[in-house]
Amino acid sequence: GKDVFDGEQTGTGAFDFTNVTKDLTINITAGGAQGSSGNNFIAFQSPIPYITDIKGGSGNDVVTIAATGTSAVTVDGGTGGDQYLVSFGRLNTAIQINDTGLGLLDSDTVAIQPLSRDYLLSVGDQYVSGAKAGLGEQRANFTNGIENLTVDAKSNGGSLIQIAEPISFAGDVKLLARQSIIDNTIDSGNLRIESTLGVNIAADVNAHANGNVTVLVNGGDITVTEDVMSSAGSGFTGDGGGLVHLF
Repeated sequence: GKDVFDGEQTGTGAFDFTNVTKDLTINITAGGAQGSSGNNFIAFQSPIPYITDIKGGSGNDVVTIAATGTSAVTVDGGTGGDQYLVSFGRLNTAIQINDTGLGLLDSDTVAIQPLSRDYLLSVGDQYVSGAKAGLGEQRANFTNGIENLTVDAKSNGGSLIQIAEPISFAGDVKLLARQSIIDNTIDSGNLRIESTLGVNIAADVNAHANGNVTVLVNGGDITVTEDVMSSAGSGFTGDGGGLVHLF
């Protein structure tokens, strides 16, 4: 069936699906929030400024965040292999992703994509921020419950990615950009870096647990001044059986 909740336009609102066991799709847009699970639909129709807390259930939830209001928004997909899809361009406040899953048993992913070109995206160990002339900071913070990270700054005209501090993820990292500057270390499972204008690797990058490293440049150069490696364990040992592709 269809359940609709009309919220008052004051105070704050919570989307709490903690007890739901099926996979959820939750969308936060400028018009409000809505969630669905199979044929069941639920809508929270208070305007976006009043939505501050979103909690998923135990399924493999997909949470899409396209806009925020003036209040900070906290998201927790709960257990299950959750995906958090965040668009940069209409975030009036930062997103805080506090995933309380089961580590590698459920493998959660944060994916960031700017809505337009010419951002400078800074990637940290537990955040991604975006700066663009004439626009306030766009930012997603996340806890170490996130295993995988994708930053797609290649679509929508292309933007620049820089690694602002050493980053480490238990799962896979994908960095897709017009240009990428790797000036701090990266340690992940499989690592994929794609660029249309060039990649500068000025710090060690490592795919642990015999993961693979792929660097693909469609134009420009790949500049490597530090080590690119696959390691068998969790350190930067270079003794792994994974492949390193630079092309």
